[in-house]
Amino acid sequence: MSDEELVKSESGDKAFFLECLKELCLFDDAFMTVVFKEPELAELLLRIILNKPDLTVIECKPQNDVKNLYGHSARLDIFAKDSAGKFYDIEVQRETAGAAPERARFNSSLLDANISKASEEYRNFPETYVIFITESDYFKRNLPLYTVERCVLELNEQFNDGAHIIYVNGQNRDNTDLGRLMADFSCKEPDKFNFKKLGEATRYYKYNTKGVDTMSPIMETIMERGVKRGLEHGLEQGLEQGRKERSKELAKGMLDDNMPIEQIAKYTKLSVEEIKELANGKSA
Repeated sequence: MSDEELVKSESGDKAFFLECLKELCLFDDAFMTVVFKEPELAELLLRIILNKPDLTVIECKPQNDVKNLYGHSARLDIFAKDSAGKFYDIEVQRETAGAAPERARFNSSLLDANISKASEEYRNFPETYVIFITESDYFKRNLPLYTVERCVLELNEQFNDGAHIIYVNGQNRDNTDLGRLMADFSCKEPDKFNFKKLGEATRYYKYNTKGVDTMSPIMETIMERGVKRGLEHGLEQGLEQGRKERSKELAKGMLDDNMPIEQIAKYTKLSVEEIKELANGKSA
């Protein structure tokens, strides 16, 4: 039996977990950071977004903690460095509030503070990129991406300080590699990915037994941070339904043991009315 067949043969709570896992896509940031932990995939991402086919990633750290001794610290979704010595912070955001300009400014400053050396001259500071991949079009101008650079207003010239901020429109589906990449970010089925390497990595963490084991401790984070956003993605509704079905089964067993309805409600979080309907053989 193949790994995928083994995964599909699971039952009970494990099957419910796997159904939730199948509903994830790369816009779920905790899942995305697992998939992109391989430098090869982070390299693919940056090559497409920056349109630099020769870019080579030599370091990639998902969920990288960046410390600030005097204020807020941050956890970067993906921290990467290329062979030219440039540094990247790649953030996936479903909610627009998480991609606010002030957040971009803060992350950019943290990058500078953490990659600079005490004796380094300012002119030798490496270039940095803060890249937000947003599920919706943050600026609502129907552009595939938005590049933010400091400029001298009176001269109408770029400031050229080496700090770059880019917003990628996750709704873009144009006939380009970037449009196809954004389609992959929303895709849940590995076989339908435009980029084979991304599809293979997604398949591994959804259907390979070792990959699924890797995801197990991460699912709580995904449920807390990725699931809460609403019913339109179906996952929250599925989770709630699954919890309720398990509570019903537990309540039925307690009713068979003649436990008081109020006590059953306390342990199952079902309402007294729902439990009474179960006791009368009705669907709650």
